[in-house]
Amino acid sequence: MILVLFNWLFILCTLSMLGLIIAASFGRKLPETLATLTIDQAVMVGLVALTTLCNIISLWSPMNIQVNIIISVLIVIGFFIYRKEAFFIIKKWQYEYKQQHLLSKIAFLLLIIIAIIKTTGPSLVDDEGGYHLPLIRWIEHFPVVPGIANIEDRMGFNPSIYMANAYFSMGWLFSGGLYDVNSFLFIIFGYAFISGFNRFVKNDFRYLLSGLVQVGALVFLFRAYLTTMDADFIYLYGSIYLLIIFMQKIETGTLAKADFAALVFMSLFTFIITNKFIVGLLVPLPIWLLFLWLKNRHFLFSGSLIITCVAMVGVWVLRNYYLSGYLVYPLFFIDIFPVDWKVPRTLAMGQYHYVLEYAKMEITQPFNEYFNHNYTWKAWFPVWFERVWGLAVGKVIILLTPLSILLILYHSLSIPKEGRQRSYIILLLFLLMATLVWLLRAPAIRFAWGWLLPMYVISLGLLLQKWLLKHQVLFKMALLALLFTSLMRSSIASVIEFPDITKHWLYPTPVEIGNMHTTISWNENELKISEDNFCRGLQPPCLPRYYHPALRLRGEKITDGFKIITSNE
Repeated sequence: MILVLFNWLFILCTLSMLGLIIAASFGRKLPETLATLTIDQAVMVGLVALTTLCNIISLWSPMNIQVNIIISVLIVIGFFIYRKEAFFIIKKWQYEYKQQHLLSKIAFLLLIIIAIIKTTGPSLVDDEGGYHLPLIRWIEHFPVVPGIANIEDRMGFNPSIYMANAYFSMGWLFSGGLYDVNSFLFIIFGYAFISGFNRFVKNDFRYLLSGLVQVGALVFLFRAYLTTMDADFIYLYGSIYLLIIFMQKIETGTLAKADFAALVFMSLFTFIITNKFIVGLLVPLPIWLLFLWLKNRHFLFSGSLIITCVAMVGVWVLRNYYLSGYLVYPLFFIDIFPVDWKVPRTLAMGQYHYVLEYAKMEITQPFNEYFNHNYTWKAWFPVWFERVWGLAVGKVIILLTPLSILLILYHSLSIPKEGRQRSYIILLLFLLMATLVWLLRAPAIRFAWGWLLPMYVISLGLLLQKWLLKHQVLFKMALLALLFTSLMRSSIASVIEFPDITKHWLYPTPVEIGNMHTTISWNENELKISEDNFCRGLQPPCLPRYYHPALRLRGEKITDGFKIITSNE
C-alpha cells in the first residue's frame, strides 16, 4: 500500500510538472491559461505529452531506468525555467482545494480509499496475463520488435497507455513492477468530477448539465479496471471527461474560443484514439470545433493543433506498423505495406470479427481460431439483452436509451432554439449517431458508456432544468443521497472483495508472473514457453504454449522480430 502511494506521488509529480511546463509556455501568449488551469488539465496534458514522447523513444530503446532519469531531468529543468508560473499555479490549486465544501472532501477521500484497496488487491481482468502485461513487458525490456503480434495477435492492439504503465512501473526498483496508472487517473478524474458536485452544494448552478454528468460519472465506477492496466479505463473515463469539457464550453459560450481547454480536448481526444479507435465515432466533435476556430480566423492555433495531433497519431501508427504490419490493427482492410512480419490477413480478419462478436455474445474462441459466425440480430440481441439486463448499469442503459432517443427527437423538433440549446441539440444528434452505430456493431457497455451517460443527462436535463433550478434544495438532497450511497456501497464492496488489504500495507499484491514454463532455443536464442496461453509477467521473449505452428524468427536475434510462414512462402 505504501509503495502504491509512493508510485502515485511519482506519477503525479511527473505528469503535473510536465503539464505545468506546457501550460506555462502556452500561457505566455494566453495569460488567462494560468488563471484557469486545473490540476486535472495539467495531468491530462502531461500524460499525452509523456506517452507521445515514450512512443517515439520506444522505436529504439526500452522503457528502462535510463529513460526515466533522462525524462525526469528534462522535466526538472523545464520546471525550473517556468518556476514562477508553476508556483503561482500550485498555490492556486492549494487554495481551490481548501475552499472545497467538506462534503466534497469526504467524497474525494472515499474515492482514494476505493482506489487504494482495488490497486493493492489482485487483478480482476483476465486479459491482463494474456496480452496487457506481456506487451508491457516487451516495452520494458526491448525497443519495438517487428511482428510480436504474431506471438499473441491481441498484442497488436498497442494502446498508448501501456507506454505510461511501462514508464511508471519502476520494475528496476520493485520486483514485478507497479502498474498503478489507472488507479491514479481514477483519483484525478474523480477529483475533477467532484468539482461539479462541489459547485452544486455551494449553490452555483452555472454548469448545470455538465455538473450532472460529473456526479453521474461517480455512480458507476467500473472498479475492476483499477486492478489492472487495461486500456478500457482511460477510454471510459477519458470520453466522459472530454464531453464534460465540450459541455462546459457550450455552457460558457466559448465553443469557438481557442483556449487551453480546447487544447486539452483535442490532445486528449487524439490520445484516446491511440488507445481505443472506437472513439472515432465522436470525431464530429473535434471537426465541429475546428470549423468554428477557422471561421473565427484562429489559423495558427488550428494549424498547430492539427499538426500536433497528426504527429501523435503518426508515431502510434508507426509502432502499429512494426508490431503487426498494419497501420491500425486489427483493421485488416487498411493494408498498405507488404512486410514479412505482417499478421496473416486471416488472423487479423478473425480478430476483427471476434472483437465485434464478443461485444454481442461474450463467447470466447480458441487461440488463433477466430471464425466469423455472422450472428443475426435475432440470434445475438436476446443474449445481449439478458446479459446486460442482469447488471445495474445495464438496466440504466436499456431503460434510458430509448427514452433518450425520444427526447432527442422532441428537442430537435421543438422551437424556438436559442444558441446554447441549439448547440446541445447538435451534440445530442452526434451522440445519437454514435449510439446507433455502437448498438448495431459492437454493443459492449465499456465501448459506449463514455458518451451514453452524457447523452442521458443532456436529453433529460434540457427537459427538467427549469424544474431542477426551481427546487434547488430537493435537487441537492437527491444528488447528495445518490453520490454518497454510491461511494459508500463501492467502498464497502471493495473491502469485501479484498479483506486482506492490511496484510499488504507495504507492497500490493504482485502481478502474476507465471513461473511455470519451459525453455526452448531458436537460432541460439532462449525463449520461454508458458504452461498455457498466458505469458503473464514472464520476462520476454515468451511464447504462449499453443503459439502458431508456423511462427518463426525473422533473423538471428530476437530484435529482428517474428513472422508466420504462410503456405505461399
